[in-house]
Amino acid sequence: MNFSSTQNLTSEVVTVKPYQDFSGTYIGDINSYIAGIVSLFSNLTLIYATSQVKTFTSSVRFTQYSISILRLIFSFSIMLTCPSIEYELETESLYIIKNGFYLPVYLGEILLAVFIVSIVMSCNGPAVQYLQVAVMLSSSSRQQSKWSISIVPILVAVPTAILVYFGYVPQFYDAQISKYFLDRISQQGITSLLIVTVHLVCLQEFQEKYQ
Repeated sequence: MNFSSTQNLTSEVVTVKPYQDFSGTYIGDINSYIAGIVSLFSNLTLIYATSQVKTFTSSVRFTQYSISILRLIFSFSIMLTCPSIEYELETESLYIIKNGFYLPVYLGEILLAVFIVSIVMSCNGPAVQYLQVAVMLSSSSRQQSKWSISIVPILVAVPTAILVYFGYVPQFYDAQISKYFLDRISQQGITSLLIVTVHLVCLQEFQEKYQ
């Protein structure tokens, strides 16, 4: 059964729980909430401390603020989705499932997409920060170069967000749902998820060898 049919059927016959737990344990959810609270406190403190230092240039302030805001966005996406990642051999798909308090499906899909985009952006974060510091410390650097480097994360985030949203959100294609996940949907109600089709050759060879 595809996701669209599942969503329509589930919305008619299954009562959605106010708090959904597809992972089978609340440990991951608790970890998400703790990490989000710590990040919220730390980054708001950093923003406040940066605003109080009068010797910082506008470039330094922009760098500190932008980094803190991106981390806050990432933390909020984790707190609101409590994502769990599972691989289903039946459909050869990777499921990124939203847990936690129920949200409308479309909103949860957006938050999951933000979660993935934040992970991708974090991969180039150290390199971008190094370039920002190097340019800021260079006396011969131009203001245009400083701003060009600062918008690199945005240039990475925009196409990534488009690819994730239209490539992994099951609303846009005929995504097949495994029976195991259907059983959990019948218990918890429909939720937001991203589906990544992954063909793991090593698992297939292992399965064929020991059948």
